[in-house]
Amino acid sequence: MQGHDPLNRLKGLRAQFFEDEQSLGRRKIPLLRQSRDAEFATYRENARWDQGGVTFVTLHVVGSNDGLGRSEEGDKEHADRKHANIIWLRQAFAHAKSSKSRAIMILQQANMYPESTPFPGKPMKPSGFTELRELLEQEATAFRDPVVLVHGDSHYFRIDNPLRKSAPPGGRVPPSLENFRRVETFGTPNHHWLHVTVDLNDPNVFTFRPRMVRANFIKRQ
Repeated sequence: MQGHDPLNRLKGLRAQFFEDEQSLGRRKIPLLRQSRDAEFATYRENARWDQGGVTFVTLHVVGSNDGLGRSEEGDKEHADRKHANIIWLRQAFAHAKSSKSRAIMILQQANMYPESTPFPGKPMKPSGFTELRELLEQEATAFRDPVVLVHGDSHYFRIDNPLRKSAPPGGRVPPSLENFRRVETFGTPNHHWLHVTVDLNDPNVFTFRPRMVRANFIKRQ
């Protein structure tokens, strides 16, 4: 890795952590990587696997507007990676449907909904997330079974549903997409973790339980 160039660092991360076709961790599982497709050979971090009747998929989507708007080189990297992510997400839903998966979980870093409460940020324009957000809503609507998007980025634990259109002036709030949930994990300064259970006998499939680490509690005055 050379200096602080994010693209050089990315090359180093790919070489260090995504070398083979297995997951990290003590109990490794086989992964299908997008890099098997020669057109997307760079994107080894985009992976998919099936476990317990559920399809899991990772997408390389990052905060700070997905890298858009920083430099000409960065914009080119963003456009290429966005294209890869869109293809990979479409393929993941197609696979989940054909294999009759009961649910799909998507994991990425970025919060694609920075306008959401409790502390909405000002979305950057143009947004680096527009196409992916639209595709996710379309695919989740068509899938009908549970779809969960897991991400970090905003350092705020929440389980909610940002897939809801704004209400017209004086009108009722439109219903949200019932089979979709967004889960944002803990982040600094709250260092805790989230326990996820998969139960195919549960109509919701996923159960989320926050696990608070007492040793990491912030000392209050």
